[in-house]
Amino acid sequence: MGTITRRAVESTWMTASNAKKNRVGSELKSMVRCPRGYRFVGADVDSEELWISALIGDSQFRMHGATAFGWMTLQGTKSAGTDLHSNTAGILGIGRGSAKVFNYGRIYGAGVRYATSLLLQFNPDMSESQAREKAERLYASTKGMSMRNKRAFGRPFWHGGTESYMFNQLEYFATTDDPRTPALGCGITDALKKNVAGDGFMTSRVNWVVQSSGVDYLHMLLVSVWYLARRYHIDMRFVISVHDEIRYMVPEHDAQRAALALQISNLWVRAMFSSRLGIEDLPQSVAFFSAVDVDHVLRKEVDMPCVTPTNPDPIAPGECFTISDTLRMTNGGKLDHVGDLVESDFTLSNNHRPFDPQLLSATPTAIKSAVSDGNPDY
Repeated sequence: MGTITRRAVESTWMTASNAKKNRVGSELKSMVRCPRGYRFVGADVDSEELWISALIGDSQFRMHGATAFGWMTLQGTKSAGTDLHSNTAGILGIGRGSAKVFNYGRIYGAGVRYATSLLLQFNPDMSESQAREKAERLYASTKGMSMRNKRAFGRPFWHGGTESYMFNQLEYFATTDDPRTPALGCGITDALKKNVAGDGFMTSRVNWVVQSSGVDYLHMLLVSVWYLARRYHIDMRFVISVHDEIRYMVPEHDAQRAALALQISNLWVRAMFSSRLGIEDLPQSVAFFSAVDVDHVLRKEVDMPCVTPTNPDPIAPGECFTISDTLRMTNGGKLDHVGDLVESDFTLSNNHRPFDPQLLSATPTAIKSAVSDGNPDY
C-alpha cells in the first residue's frame, strides 16, 4: 500500500500495459504462463467505481437506480447509446472511448479546467474558448450548478445535473469530522481531515471516497473467495490483484467451481455494499461478473493474440464463461464435490477474533485509550 486511497503500488506487474501491436515489450504479462494442467481463473469487476459512486447517490433514496446517474449505470446500454459514456460522448462530440476519461476524471474530483485541457488534447484544432464552453456545458449537465450559500446545508450544494445527488453525497463523506468509507469504515489520513485541511484538497478527498471504497470491494472479494475455497476444498492459489481485477491459479478440473466461487463472492460483496448504504436488495444486472476468464496466460482479455514487435506469434485464446454457463457446468450451481465436507478444515485458530462492529466506529484515540486501560475487546 502506498497511496492515500490504500491502492496497491508496485512498479512492474501492476503498471504493465496491455499488449499493443506497436509497443515493444508490451507482451510482458502474457509471458506469465501457468503449469500444464492448471488455468488462470479470474475476472474484472464491471464498472466498479462507477457503480460505487452511483450507489452512494442512490442511497439517499434507499433504492437502486433512483437517480439519473444510478439509472444510467444500471440500465444504460452501449448499443442504445443510453449509458454514461455514450451520454458524455454526445455532449462533447467525441468518441465513447475518449468519454470514459472525462467521466472517471469528473468522479475523481477533476474540474472544468481539467476537462478543457483534455478536450484540447483530443481535438488540437479546437480553440481554447470552444473547449472551455463544451467543458462547462458538460459539467452543467452532469455535475450541475453549485449553490455556494452554506446556510442551508453547511457546505456548497450541487443541483440541476444528472450526477448532483452523487456529488453531494461524496462531498458529505469527504467533509465529515472523521471520514470513513461506507462499506468497511476505513478512515482517511489525519492530514486530510476537516480539522487539519479545512475546505482544501477536496479533489483528493472526494477521490479517496471512491477509490478507497474500491479497495474495500477488493478486500471483501478476496476474503469471500478465500472462505469458499476453504469451505469447499477448491485448490485456488492467489496470483495477482490489480485494483479491480483478480486472478487465481486453479487445476483444470476445478476451474468451473473456482469460477462459481468468484461469482458468488461478487454477489456477496455487492449485497454487502448495498446493505451498508441502506438498500436491502440488489439488481440482477450488477450481481454477477459479466464473465469469468479461464486462461493459460495472464492478459486482459482471453481473445487477445498479444502480437507485438517483440512477439510476432499469436497466443492461443482462452475461454470465458457467463454466470449462465457456469451454472450449467456446475450442476445448477453446486460448489461441493460428492461426499461430506470437513468443517474442521475451515475452523479458525484461536488467534483470530470474531468480527466486532464496534471497531468500525472506533477512533485511533479510543483504541489507544482502551488498550492502555487493558480492555480485552481491543
